Amino acid sequence: MLSIGDERAELKRLRGEQQRERAESAKQARQAEFQARRDAIPRLLGMGLSVEQVAEALNLSVEEVMENAGE
Repeated sequence: MLSIGDERAELKRLRGEQQRERAESAKQARQAEFQARRDAIPRLLGMGLSVEQVAEALNLSVEEVMENAGE
């Protein structure tokens, strides 16, 4: 049986672990979203959209579109 102080320490540790896991999940989701937008660049350019139109559609800068146009 844990003392009250030990229980509080364990709860605090678990909360910290959960926060780290949520932060990591959010980071992975952002990376996946960005990768999906990058993957769409060549397809959209291939459909005849201009670099500017692709940048606007994907909420990227023109430079980001140009950097990823050949992938």
